[in-house]
Amino acid sequence: MTKTCIVASAAILEGNMAILQWNESLKKWMLIGDHFRNDETPEEGIKRIVKEKTDETIELIDYTKREKDQDMPMKLSINPITILVENLNYEDGRHNHIDIVFIAKLKNKSKSIISSQKDVRWFPIDEMRDIEIDPKVLEVIERTSSFIYDSMDST
Repeated sequence: MTKTCIVASAAILEGNMAILQWNESLKKWMLIGDHFRNDETPEEGIKRIVKEKTDETIELIDYTKREKDQDMPMKLSINPITILVENLNYEDGRHNHIDIVFIAKLKNKSKSIISSQKDVRWFPIDEMRDIEIDPKVLEVIERTSSFIYDSMDST
């Protein structure tokens, strides 16, 4: 039987770098994220998850390329950049992951905070094709980078 999970993740970029976490079950670098709790919103969940994994606080960035709540399956206070639907093969069987992906930035803008973590670290975006990374994750990072820099150019 396939298990369905709703998870939250964050595309965190600074300059030409992005934070990724190693997923031991999938043997790939993925966006930082995990399951959020029943008593929290996806937005609250990803803030908690990033804090637990990096000891850092994030600010979510609203992806406003579409109208608020247009074609969205749930009410969110921050528009995610995408919702990935993936069928993943874990040790305990197949999982359908519905991954709400937010754009986020670290509040303290420090690249050194994750250096002590083996499973969470910064990667140069232009070197990501050389690591074990899910193609959908790479696409989200590239889209996030375009959005961030297009937003900066228009301000």
